[in-house]
Amino acid sequence: MVTIEENALAAGFGSAVLQLLESSKLLEVRTECIGLPDKFVEHGPQGLSHSMFDLDHEGIVRRIRSSFPELALRGNTEQ
Repeated sequence: MVTIEENALAAGFGSAVLQLLESSKLLEVRTECIGLPDKFVEHGPQGLSHSMFDLDHEGIVRRIRSSFPELALRGNTEQ
């Protein structure tokens, strides 16, 4: 399961999903939460902050492929 949010990961949507999985005893569900780190983030162009924190297309694809390598199709380099 992958959660993606344009917000802080700490106490965010991904945290709520992880809490629900844990309370439901679904501990075998692999997860990857993508969002902003729990630190000060400089304001600036949205595209720049998206690329800095893997919230753009390329970053999301990279994180999913890294966390779930078995999903990558052999020979498929398309994003």
